[in-house]
Amino acid sequence: MVLMPYDFYQCYEDISVLKENYPSMLRLMDYFAGWVNEDGTMEQHYQPHNDMTYWCNLGEWCTPTESRPSNALVHTYFYWLCAKRMASIAGLLGDKEAEQHFATLEERTRKAFHHRFYDAENKTYGPAGSNLFAYEMKPEESIEEALRRDLQESRNHLFTGIFGTKLFFNVLADAGLSDQALEAFLQRDFPSFGHWIEQGATTTWEQWDGQNSHNHPMFGCCWDVGHGNCHGVDQYKSIMEMGDGLMAVHIHDNVHGFDAHVQPFCGNTNYDAIINGLVDGGFKGCFTLESYSLPVPRSFCNCNRQRFLQKGPEFDRLSMLPIEFKMRSEILMLDIVRYMLQTYNCYDD
Repeated sequence: MVLMPYDFYQCYEDISVLKENYPSMLRLMDYFAGWVNEDGTMEQHYQPHNDMTYWCNLGEWCTPTESRPSNALVHTYFYWLCAKRMASIAGLLGDKEAEQHFATLEERTRKAFHHRFYDAENKTYGPAGSNLFAYEMKPEESIEEALRRDLQESRNHLFTGIFGTKLFFNVLADAGLSDQALEAFLQRDFPSFGHWIEQGATTTWEQWDGQNSHNHPMFGCCWDVGHGNCHGVDQYKSIMEMGDGLMAVHIHDNVHGFDAHVQPFCGNTNYDAIINGLVDGGFKGCFTLESYSLPVPRSFCNCNRQRFLQKGPEFDRLSMLPIEFKMRSEILMLDIVRYMLQTYNCYDD
């Protein structure tokens, strides 16, 4: 809501995108303020009624190992970045009071970040790209040596997830580590972009190790139609505005704002708006399903189906369907998608 409109403005110098979104940006920053701790750092404290808690508290994601920066560190970095961008946006729009407010918030958050996360004894902000986030925030202590150690430990490979990777090359170049950044970019073994290519990848994958989706631009731009539906956005307009920047789409459905990832037409997503946007926008990528087939896993976050155990496990017979139903459900789901594309004459095997 804050970062993307500002990036669009930087690319196209169209200030209307800032004017149109400014009231929502202000409301979002007010909402974020409710996540801020007494020490000025930011953490998500959302406690939903189901297992969405884990997903609503994510920080860094899809790192090549189990090591990640702390969620609070990543949240605080983005709170600082949003405050920094808001100060610039308010200035561009002539809102001097808000410009000063967000400039003060930016500096306060920067200091809180360094106070909480800097390990003075080991001269680091933490593992798996933590120092990249810190470098962007102009640390009061030099951390170039910490960046060198991070590279040595990773054997000059990428060690970041979807957020840290965006910072990886620019930060290293700015820190005087251009040669190491280039070496990491040219690696052909795990984890690296070259490792994907060696395995035949022609799209970006979801995970560095090749797990899960093989058309999932976690490190690029993707339009998730279910998430768009959850937030009530104009899907056609959004897809058209992305234009050539759209690398992939994720197709699923939901209803009442729950990110359910159910089959298309099991919810209230407007697929005419989506397909027309893709056709009119000249999208040439893959139409990727990211939806559950039946039966939905019992532990799925928005299902939370309880088991009947009062009379013993032998009476818990309907908590899951046989695998044959799942196979038939997946065939039906593919037939539905084929129908959607054929209806608009854009189906290609």
